[in-house]
Amino acid sequence: MGLPSDAVFENPYHRIHNELPKDIQESQKKNLFAVSTTIGQAIFYGLGPDLRDATESYCSKKLASKINKCFSNSTNYLSLKDLEKELSGYEFNSAKAFDEGVSTKFCVKKGAHSGHVIFHIPAFVPQKDLKVPKGTTNFKICARLIAVSDFQKVGNDFHTTNIRQHGQVVNYQTTMLPLLRITTQPITAQLRINNPGFSAAGMSSVLVLGVKFYNYSEKKFTRLDEFTRLKIEKVF
Repeated sequence: MGLPSDAVFENPYHRIHNELPKDIQESQKKNLFAVSTTIGQAIFYGLGPDLRDATESYCSKKLASKINKCFSNSTNYLSLKDLEKELSGYEFNSAKAFDEGVSTKFCVKKGAHSGHVIFHIPAFVPQKDLKVPKGTTNFKICARLIAVSDFQKVGNDFHTTNIRQHGQVVNYQTTMLPLLRITTQPITAQLRINNPGFSAAGMSSVLVLGVKFYNYSEKKFTRLDEFTRLKIEKVF
């Protein structure tokens, strides 16, 4: 017998959670938000000072809030890779959205594990495929691969499953490129988090893509932070 089209399914976690004493409910909310804050801060600080300067106000808190909302139905194990759909395309500055200013499509493929990504920039025409800010003469394309530990619930608390890798970052950026009307050369790079005792178990990673713009005058380059485009490309 088929279900009616307007059938509503109850989430058993919501029912069980709402039956708990209020003080325990509040404790669980705080622990979950603390995890989300820890993850949000790891991503935010992993951007580095040059990209952090281009984010919107309260960026870290807004990201933590989004992660917390997405995790709200999780009970025992929290892994950022489970939020790949929700976080892919996340903009760090909605006023300078990445996809509104960059029309070329980048190719990203997971490597041997969650801390390894193969990143390809196809040939494109900068003057055509980038929304070029006034006064800009050059640009760089950059990427950050940021490791984030998963979290396992023990009792009423969540604990990191891979603290050694949490917050580890690998950076990549092109050389200084001119804003021309001719096609660039394609570029392929590998980003690999690799440190003593590395283990990909119990971790996720976040790939952030950015385009930074520069003005060249008086024999020096000045980075135009207010025009930087920055987003989460993918979560692995």
